[in-house]
Amino acid sequence: MITSKDVFDASEIGKRIKQVREALGYTQPFIAKLCGMSPQAWNNNECGRDRMSLEPALRLCAATGATLDWIYRALAAGMPPELLKPPVKRAPQRSSRRKPSISSRAKARTSSHSSSSTSAGS
Repeated sequence: MITSKDVFDASEIGKRIKQVREALGYTQPFIAKLCGMSPQAWNNNECGRDRMSLEPALRLCAATGATLDWIYRALAAGMPPELLKPPVKRAPQRSSRRKPSISSRAKARTSSHSSSSTSAGS
């Protein structure tokens, strides 16, 4: 059974604001800017280290459609349904940049060794 103490807990509030952020596909730095706070402050709120204060919570509501009742009390009435759905898990994206197998410095050493060995054999 969830008690009112549990609902007001910073970690529970953090779970709910994380759910809103992920449902919208926003990054922490992006949503932090929308709420007028630093990315570190957002992260501290989302991870439950700090409890979100009213001013950023009001900005979050204005920017996303979330409600203060949802953020602070876990009451879903009035919340846009798309914000209550769990986020879709996406497969990790592979980097489009390929790492070279041999560094340019190593290539230079290899080519200088091969050219000196061919000139020495002549």
